[in-house]
Amino acid sequence: MRLVPGFQLRLIGNEYLAVPSGAAASRFNGLMMLNETGAFLLRSMQEETDRETLLRRLAEEYEAPEEQLRADLEAFLSQMREAGLLEEEQP
Repeated sequence: MRLVPGFQLRLIGNEYLAVPSGAAASRFNGLMMLNETGAFLLRSMQEETDRETLLRRLAEEYEAPEEQLRADLEAFLSQMREAGLLEEEQP
């Protein structure tokens, strides 16, 4: 899985903004406001990856219980999927 290519991550003040261009702009109209964890995941998903790799990266970056990290990851992936921004291989 990976995010649709074309997002530029910008830090403006204390806010992270994901600005779409190209293919991403054709699927998503607007800007995404992200917290630090969302920005970390967005950067991590610029290339092909999987849930377990993302979970491991989160655990290396943040001190939090695995259950919380997994729940946060699933919520992020769900939002990206609903927005049409997640590319996943079909089995």
